[in-house]
Amino acid sequence: MPQPAGAYDPTTNTVWDEESQSYVPATSTPDAATFAIPAAYKMALEDAAPGVTTAIAQAQKPNENWTDTLVRILPNLTMGVQQLQLMQINVDRAKKGLPPVDAQAYSGAYVNVGLDPATQKLVTYAGIALIGLVLLNMAKRK
Repeated sequence: MPQPAGAYDPTTNTVWDEESQSYVPATSTPDAATFAIPAAYKMALEDAAPGVTTAIAQAQKPNENWTDTLVRILPNLTMGVQQLQLMQINVDRAKKGLPPVDAQAYSGAYVNVGLDPATQKLVTYAGIALIGLVLLNMAKRK
């Protein structure tokens, strides 16, 4: 699987070589700047999600690329945002005297499996009608 040119793997101290399309031994260990967020990305990330660059810096392991750190912590970051949104919705509902929203229904974790009773009845009647049509067709052929 192709990697970005110069991608560093700290576990094996190797660098991705475009010509050979494989990892080759690194001649030197990358410095801290290699793992830092570039300024252009830092500004864009902060515009999109204030505080995310601080979270990346705090969670980043030694010799871990900032993109790998972001991918690793992204589920926790998005869960926190969803919880804040749910809390704000429930505060607004409480002000209106409404019951709170069910967290499972809001997060999409709740899945209703099976058919609605009305749909189940419709499918049953359609099946009976189909069997009746097949039997009627067979009787006419004789």
